[in-house]
Amino acid sequence: MTTHRDSLEFGGSVWLKSGEEMLGGASRIALLAAIRDTGSITAATKAVGMSYKGRGDAVDTMNNLAGEPLVRTASGGRGGAENHRDLSRRGARASQFSSTCGRGHRRLCLRLATHRETGHEN
Repeated sequence: MTTHRDSLEFGGSVWLKSGEEMLGGASRIALLAAIRDTGSITAATKAVGMSYKGRGDAVDTMNNLAGEPLVRTASGGRGGAENHRDLSRRGARASQFSSTCGRGHRRLCLRLATHRETGHEN
């Protein structure tokens, strides 16, 4: 029988901020990484499962709140219809920093879960 005490777990979120401005959480961080990896807003959107409207809102919000663009746009593709996107230098640093923080956060959660289970620190 599982009790409420058995189901306690540690969790949390990593957020990307610029000064006091909240740029976003996991989905926006994933979008930045996908834009970096694919160079295409369409491919990045599909990779993270975000809607067309959601991606536009996310990119515009991050660019505006960051004080300078994190994502740059250039026309390209067939007839110029596809927007080529890449990260600015600041966007690339934000993406890398977010990835590093995310990995550290996951390690911390695993360590705390192990401590909870065994009563010992690793």
